[in-house]
Amino acid sequence: MKSMFNIMEKKWIFFGIAIVLLLTGLVSFFIQGLNLDIEFAGGVLVTYEVNEQFDQAEAEEIVRGVLGDLPFGIQRVGGTAMTIRFPYSEGVNTSEMARQLETAITARFGDVTVLNQDYISPDIGRELAMRTLWMVLIAALVMLVYISIRFEFVTACVLVLSLIYNLGVMMTIYTLFQIPVNITFIAAILTVLAYTSNDTIVIFDRIRENMRNAKKETYSSVANRSIWQSLTRSINTAVTTLFILCALIILGVPSIREFAFPIVVGIIIGAFSSIFIAAPLWATWKDAGVKGKA
Repeated sequence: MKSMFNIMEKKWIFFGIAIVLLLTGLVSFFIQGLNLDIEFAGGVLVTYEVNEQFDQAEAEEIVRGVLGDLPFGIQRVGGTAMTIRFPYSEGVNTSEMARQLETAITARFGDVTVLNQDYISPDIGRELAMRTLWMVLIAALVMLVYISIRFEFVTACVLVLSLIYNLGVMMTIYTLFQIPVNITFIAAILTVLAYTSNDTIVIFDRIRENMRNAKKETYSSVANRSIWQSLTRSINTAVTTLFILCALIILGVPSIREFAFPIVVGIIIGAFSSIFIAAPLWATWKDAGVKGKA
């Protein structure tokens, strides 16, 4: 298949872009950190029944008038109830804040009913974060073993490195845009890792097929040909998935948008890493091995 340009000859440009993205996330993390939601940072979760339909923007304005600069989230429950959550903050009496919220909401909507009020400990968030880390590590280990058996060890290592890179870029998006890190964050991370690993394996499968017929071709040549043979499928798969996710961002409620936006970015970055990072890294690794034996 005739290609427009040799991707392998441009690999250091793509590697440079990948490094810049990660460094950007690292700088952002040290400057502003992650926006931890109450599932990770601990905080207050309270649900009020207001007995009438309410405007989301108006409810946010009422809550902002009480909490000020303190980050918070509001979710509509069943049409006439709202769940408000806000994290612990140094020097802030959370019980008093909850009481002031109830007073402000009552002043606007009349009598309200407190359906639920929970105080979440930061220890729960730390436990949740550790469980997520263990899930990712176990998944990476299983993939390392499986791909080593189905393909080879170098392919397995490159796939895991590609997934680590995708995870790093996802963290970059969360810290740059200060997207709340909550349960949705875990779902988004696992969704992107599963999707992008499949996309990368498709390209490696094509490389394996081409290697069977390769005679005196270099690994770089085989990788470049395999990428172009898989390019249309990879782009079509990503674009059709993005159509659905963009519809969710445009038409969905805020909680859905928080879930869909990082996945949109993750799929774009995943497609980039599958095409321009994983296969070129594999070829570079294999060619270096050949040169080392020479």
